[in-house]
Amino acid sequence: MATPNIKPRGDNEGEIGILGRLWSWVRTTNLYVTGDLTDGTNTVTISGLMSSSDEEFTNVITPSILTATADDYEPTGWDDSHLVRQDINANNREISGLKAPDPARYIVKRINNISTSNDLRFLHDDGGSDAENRMLLRDNGDRAIKPNETAEFYYDVAQSRWKPKNRIG
Repeated sequence: MATPNIKPRGDNEGEIGILGRLWSWVRTTNLYVTGDLTDGTNTVTISGLMSSSDEEFTNVITPSILTATADDYEPTGWDDSHLVRQDINANNREISGLKAPDPARYIVKRINNISTSNDLRFLHDDGGSDAENRMLLRDNGDRAIKPNETAEFYYDVAQSRWKPKNRIG
């Protein structure tokens, strides 16, 4: 059975993700859609939206400088952090895995390279970290971010791996 078409009621209402409409470029933490699409009214209620402009980085941490490869990366304050500002002391310092959330759930972590001249490297599905802490990266390869760039990862509960939310490297 095909899903009934949900149509905008006016110029300021529309489909999620369509530019120029009420809800454009929306990020969600939880999205709840309720309603009866079979009653002919095509009316639904959407709740739990969080606009990207409303997003706050209230828990920002700046751990000590990274001087070696970090397996199962979990700096002090990791569990509650939204943004990690990481400095490194040499080019291509590596992170082989990020500490998984416990209990496993969908979360997003951002790591900003605050080095002035060195790249920070993330290793694809690397055995240096526990399986649940590993990252699955584009083209099954290692990726790096330049100084002042930010890598954004989400935890995929189904695969028990971190995945990039933005293009890295």
